[in-house]
Amino acid sequence: MQLKFIHLAAGLVAGLGCMLSCVEINEELGKEYIPTRHLYDVHTDTIYLKDIRMKRTDKLSGYSTSRITIGSVRDEVFGLTTRGSAFTLIPVDPDMDFGKDPVCTQFHFSAVRDTLSWPDESQANIIQNVNVYRLSQELGEDVLYIDGNGDNGDIESKIDRTERVAPVFSYFGQDSLSFNFNTEFGDEYIKGIQQLQAEDKMDSVSNYVKVLPGIYIETDEQVSDGGRINMFDLAIQVTDSYYIGGNYAELKFKATYDDRGPVDTSFLFFFGAQAMSVYQQATSSYSTPSQTPQYAFNIAKAGEIKDASGDGLPATQEMYIEGGSGIKPVISAKEIKDSLDDIFGRQGINPDGVIVHKATVVLPYKFNVEEYESMYLYPDRLSPTCRRATTDEETGETIYSFAGLTDSSVESENKGDINRSMNWYAPDISHHVQEILRRVDDENSEDYDIWMLTMANEVVQSESSDNSSLSDYYANLAYYDYYNSLYNYGYGGYYGGYYGNYYDSYYGMSNYYNYMLAAQYASSQSTSQTTVSMQLDKDRYYRATLNGPEATADAADGPGEEFLRPRLTITYSVSKMADR
Repeated sequence: MQLKFIHLAAGLVAGLGCMLSCVEINEELGKEYIPTRHLYDVHTDTIYLKDIRMKRTDKLSGYSTSRITIGSVRDEVFGLTTRGSAFTLIPVDPDMDFGKDPVCTQFHFSAVRDTLSWPDESQANIIQNVNVYRLSQELGEDVLYIDGNGDNGDIESKIDRTERVAPVFSYFGQDSLSFNFNTEFGDEYIKGIQQLQAEDKMDSVSNYVKVLPGIYIETDEQVSDGGRINMFDLAIQVTDSYYIGGNYAELKFKATYDDRGPVDTSFLFFFGAQAMSVYQQATSSYSTPSQTPQYAFNIAKAGEIKDASGDGLPATQEMYIEGGSGIKPVISAKEIKDSLDDIFGRQGINPDGVIVHKATVVLPYKFNVEEYESMYLYPDRLSPTCRRATTDEETGETIYSFAGLTDSSVESENKGDINRSMNWYAPDISHHVQEILRRVDDENSEDYDIWMLTMANEVVQSESSDNSSLSDYYANLAYYDYYNSLYNYGYGGYYGGYYGNYYDSYYGMSNYYNYMLAAQYASSQSTSQTTVSMQLDKDRYYRATLNGPEATADAADGPGEEFLRPRLTITYSVSKMADR
């Protein structure tokens, strides 16, 4: 009986399989019932870009929240490129007591090395002379841009080059930036702060910088080909337990305090702070106290192209990419608009009905096997942006800003990362091309031009002291020592109390040292998280060469010339009901 049932089941399965295999799937079934307005024709076109100009990105903001950048590089293509940095020295604690007759004994500056950038690895440890000057005026809001110029000001007019405030010293690129100011400069800060305290003006940075504007640091100009750009951390290093570990200046002096004196003491300063305190209180924007923002004004002076100097140079066979405020490709929005209008006109398409699905700028470069070691001079990303100018109604000053064109919220969009397999940068600008079709005319086309900016993968490190069970242990140890001191040997066991605190109390040291040591242990157990993020790079040295509109193939059996030239590929659709 069981065998018959098995045979019956097998027969049913076989029959069902035959029935299914005979079913024909008609994918066009119901096609005639789709409304015509929902039917689209999809097109793909390529525009070979010819109107590309190399322009200086000198309207980038010069302010940095992370770095102090100094250095100098000279090369055969761009000539001389320099970096310099200006910033204030703000007291960590504005309530400073200098006693009577204070005299500076040392004013020391220290900033931790971040990274280095050079045209050739042989330049990594060359000797560079570093010069430090005082600022004669506050930077103010009239100097904004990376080249050190503004519509109403020039940073050179704010640098006092009549004398240096520190002896010239050599930097080899191997360690922190560390030097001593002249003691006269330290005395200048003591007197300036005393003046502000007497006038009751130590409550704001705006009052402070009118008396003590800050300093400017640079290196000597590179004479021969070579050089190095040096980058240092700007933000003061402070732990959750308020221990300061780096990136500060220390003013040491002798002074008389009441019946004591002269005694040695010191005060700390941090760089470019926007408030007279390391931490600022919680606000509507920050639910907890946060570290005070710090800014350095980093200046990047660009060189000249030897064979054809000038801004707005049309690209021919090659296009150059330079770091800082140097030249970079700028693609004409008007050319894109005119080229697409021509394509639509030949196909009888109304531009108003076009929906852009994807538009990609392809910027190829030639890979030279013999120069593969210099490929680090090509930026990690070329980010497409447009430059917008706005006029301040009160001052009449023109303010420039750059807006990114790729959609950062769409993971599938190419942001412009270098493709070392295909030898090109190919960022997506789909939404921007849609805007060009709808908004660009002869009068406003420059507002939609595409500026390619350099970006780099930056290592970002953050500290957290709440993620370790050992940190909790040390925190408990701190309170244990505290209560031991409070109750002598009556808390935590007889011997523990006796040996832990009797001698401390006897010699008058109280519980301070035990508690401080335990707090330091807890702080030392903070966990460090390192992440990598893509950020705008105005500091490093770059020397990249892309193919221009007139690029030619090196060999007949290689890629065609059209494949080597910059272009825009676009995929778009037009409704079948659109007016033609």
